[in-house]
This record gives sequence, C-alpha cells and structure tokens, in this order.
Amino acid sequence: MDPSGETMILFLIACTNQKLSDSSTPRTAGESGIIMATVAMDYSVGSLAYFDLDSSSLTQNIASISGDPIVVNEGGWVWQINRYQYDTLRKYDPSNLQVPLVEVSLASEVGSSNPHDVAVCGGYLYVSLYGDSRIPVLNLETLEEIYSIDISEWADQDGIPEASSMVVVGTDLYVGLQRLDRSDGFAPKTSITLKLDCENHTISESWEMGSNINLIEWEESVAMITQNTNSLDGGVLVWAGSDWERIWTSEVQLSSVDHHNGTLFYSSLSPNQNDYILHCVDIESGSDQTSDTWSEYITDLLIEDDSNGWVGAHWGWSDIANSQPGLYQVDLETCSVTNFWDMELAPFSMIKR
Repeated sequence: MDPSGETMILFLIACTNQKLSDSSTPRTAGESGIIMATVAMDYSVGSLAYFDLDSSSLTQNIASISGDPIVVNEGGWVWQINRYQYDTLRKYDPSNLQVPLVEVSLASEVGSSNPHDVAVCGGYLYVSLYGDSRIPVLNLETLEEIYSIDISEWADQDGIPEASSMVVVGTDLYVGLQRLDRSDGFAPKTSITLKLDCENHTISESWEMGSNINLIEWEESVAMITQNTNSLDGGVLVWAGSDWERIWTSEVQLSSVDHHNGTLFYSSLSPNQNDYILHCVDIESGSDQTSDTWSEYITDLLIEDDSNGWVGAHWGWSDIANSQPGLYQVDLETCSVTNFWDMELAPFSMIKR
C-alpha cells in the first residue's frame, strides 16, 4: 500500500481471506467499458475486472494482480502498475486482459521504487517513481529502460521528491512531485510541477506551488488539483499556456477527481473525517450538487458522458459492517446513485476503455 495519505488508515481494517475464481472471458475490440483494478478488504490480493457499458455486464477476476494496483490507459494500451513493495509494470492489449504482453520489474536496489503513473510521450514510456529520485524512460515495446532523468534537485528534506501523476500535452510531459517529508511523518511540503521536453528528456520549467498535488487531463491542457496551503487555496488550476488559471476553489480536501466537458466530479472527506461526499460541479454556472455521506471509502471516480459518473467504493473504516463495496453509477445532475453492482473485490483504480 502506498505509504502516504489517507490510504494508511486502511491497514486498520480487519483481514479477510477471499478466494478468487476465474470468471473471465476475453474482451473483443470495439467494446466500450470500464477496466478496474480491484482489491480485497485487507489489500492482500487483487484482480482485474471489466464492466461492459453497453450490456451492463460485469466480469470479475480476469487476472490476478497485487494488493496495491493502478490501471492507466495510455497510447492504446492498458498499463497495470503494482506499486509499493511490488514494483512491477505490466502492458496489456485492451482487447484481452487475461495475459500481459510484457511485464518488467521496476524495483530499486534499496527500498521500494513504488511506481505511480506512466505516460507515453515522444515515442517513449515515462514512469513516475514515488520512492526514487529519477524518472525512467522505457522502450514502448520491450519496456527496457533506455534513459533515466535525475529529479533529485527538486526533492524535499528526505531526498525523495515523490513523483506521482503525469499528463502529456503535445510534446511536453507534466510531472507532479508531491514532496512528502518522510523524516517528519510524511508531512506534505510545497509541491512542484515539472515540465519535461519529451524530445530531449530534459526539464524545461518548474513551478513550486500547492500541496499533495495531483495532475489530470483537462481538455487540451493539464489541470493541477491542490489541497490548501499557507499561500494557495485548494482547488483546480489549469495551465493556460503562460500561467496557471484557477478554475475552481474548494474549502474541503479534494480526493478523487475527474473532469469532462465543463463538469467537475470529485469526492471529499466529510467534516468528521470518517465519511465521504461526492461533488458534481457545473463549472460555468458554479452549481455544486453534493451527495449524502458515504461510509464506504471512495477510491476512484470516472465520468462516462454528460449525464453519468461512476464511483469505485471500497470497504469504509467508519462502518465496515454496513459498507457496500462495488461499482456505483451516479446521475451527475443530481449527484445521486442510480445503480449499483456488488463486487467480490472492491474497485481501487478505474479507466474507461
């Protein structure tokens, strides 16, 4: 499990011993659906799952993965990252999730490299490492490392910059460094965003702003999701070509975030810090519809279209007995649940195919 942020709380949840069974069928090209990395309640095991948006059918336990997994849709492939203490990367054909095309270890000599994200830029695959001070550049086909970019000069006091989310804009790669001080209980320091030129693998610009930042795609640009700092209010800032333009300000701590066509969909912790709340925002009008509180731990969000959002929910820590882990469909106009699919393992990371 990633050793930063709210996920550490989940180690307190009671263990479970769920046995996986293969209920998979190969996907065929052209289908529209949601690919999920799912995990057990105690994060001991994980598996890939697929939800077909056309038929509303759910296929679970397609392939075994780690208990700290992420899925990324990049360059026409599905990339599955096994993070803290696993340190591997798998490349899948999105039409068949049963067997990876290739798998590579990203383990460091000491500790865990903890890979967090991948990005395809300039014909190469870039990998962010949360536990190292470099960005490896891999061959797209073989996943062989061909170059390494040193980012140690942007590290905080512990010597590790905590590179996490990445977004490609043209021939530039934006990399978010969260900069948590491991020598001070993982206290968040001021984050840094790097702009990397993919043609020559060099850092061309950097911005020191925000806290615990997360970068997401925003139309033809990139948005920075930031928490409150002494000098910057929490919210969403979009790169406008010459500066970061504030789009949304939030008084609460933003957790999972997605954006589509003027709609901002995000989750936040409730005031008691035990539950979650969904926010469905019309950016143009400023309307912010909120849901009832969720006792489940909201792990990831996804916008399908102008009307439908999707929520991945894990067992919560405030009311485990009444938690309903699984996949939820949400009406973005009212921010209310319209459908629910119970799952053997809970969604942890989701992408649209």
